[in-house]
Amino acid sequence: MTSKTISDVYKQKKPNRPIVKGEDRPATKVKHDVASSSDEEVLKDFDLTLEYGPCVGISRLERWQRAHKHGLNPPAKVRDLILKHPDDASYTHSLWRDYNI
Repeated sequence: MTSKTISDVYKQKKPNRPIVKGEDRPATKVKHDVASSSDEEVLKDFDLTLEYGPCVGISRLERWQRAHKHGLNPPAKVRDLILKHPDDASYTHSLWRDYNI
């Protein structure tokens, strides 16, 4: 099994590359299959907030429900994002899903 780093999970956003003299084609934009940056930030903040309990070994929705059950007031936006994208692992799984912790 290959080990991953945190930079593998959150892809860096690079500016568009201008046409370089001698190149015959412009830079192209690649559409990534990941959460939008604002959604990503909300979910990342949720994962990194220890107040809602551990996030290893459970989905984000399970963690959100557990925190809600215990009166910890997790952000409703997190639940809404997860339910809006139930089949997208970048929304449903925690930041630590790919690590052996």
